[in-house]
Amino acid sequence: MLKACLAFGVLYPFAHGSAQPAAPAFEVASVKPSKAKDNGYWNSSAGYLVMRNQSLKKLIQIAYRVRDDQVSGGPKWTDSDRFEVDARAAGPAKDPELLDMLQTLLAERFQLVFHRETKEVPGYSWFCQSVEN
Repeated sequence: MLKACLAFGVLYPFAHGSAQPAAPAFEVASVKPSKAKDNGYWNSSAGYLVMRNQSLKKLIQIAYRVRDDQVSGGPKWTDSDRFEVDARAAGPAKDPELLDMLQTLLAERFQLVFHRETKEVPGYSWFCQSVEN
């Protein structure tokens, strides 16, 4: 079975070509270490994104809309250190736009770079077989 994965690394910034359009970005954003002991959560409203007690790995999962098993790589602390994110868009924005802005924020603040790859993993394949009478 093939599975699409998002491999990432926290690396030095990479050069952007001048022909690329500007990535969507928050007008104002704060990313701070979290000392909270509770479970993390996140919510949004028109143009605002609030995330509490989230690991970098979880932030990546949310921003790129992938599952835990689809993220690999990076330093060990990406799964243990926790962060608080407060961000505001320039105007009203819904979740898809806010999550695109979160991708830009992660690239800026954590120098996050990634690539997509396909991996072969063991698993079951379900199929339906029609039965004719």
